[in-house]
Amino acid sequence: MVNNFGKVRSQATFLIEGPRQMGKTSVLQFIRRESPAHVLPVYINLELAWAEPERKNPWNYIVTEVLKSAGEAVQERLCHQSSSDLERHVLRICGSSNWQYVLLLLDEFHTIIDKSDDPEAILSEFRGYLNNASSRISILLADRYTADELERKTPHDYWAQLTVKTLGPLDLDSTAKAIRTPAEESDVYFLDETVSCIYSWTRGYPYHVQRAAQYI
Repeated sequence: MVNNFGKVRSQATFLIEGPRQMGKTSVLQFIRRESPAHVLPVYINLELAWAEPERKNPWNYIVTEVLKSAGEAVQERLCHQSSSDLERHVLRICGSSNWQYVLLLLDEFHTIIDKSDDPEAILSEFRGYLNNASSRISILLADRYTADELERKTPHDYWAQLTVKTLGPLDLDSTAKAIRTPAEESDVYFLDETVSCIYSWTRGYPYHVQRAAQYI
């Protein structure tokens, strides 16, 4: 996915789908850290978007997080923002910097469907960003619901344009890396038989792998 973020904005939207605690947020944070210098990555946990006034309008939160990621001072959360405001700020930010476009890393995407007043309108705006070749906004989604489940919640053409990446359990080799890599700078080493036991207990479920290793 990181290799997909060329200097010319890719007209593709990835959806990372997987159960709770499967590592979706960790993948988004990895992509944020590893994005090329010409991309401004903005991680946004959409569950937090509804804690402010105008709770049914996620644009307030999205615009605020974009401005903060660009290094601009935002004294308080903005109000009465819209998709047009987001586009205006993104064009201004990219026009005055070396960033070619903004990459929105939207976590817990289902909250857009569940809590906004007009989810279909928001999906239409996202589809517009995707289909407009000159858009400076790219989007990557992550959610515990599958694309089919999201589509059942709110039918829309947007779902058919997503590139789905399913995040499943780790295999044994990946489990060993997940356990041993954080311990490389310490005096702790996990034996092969210990790794095998943790893998058999957790079935490669990343959250449980890390917790088991931490307790040990």
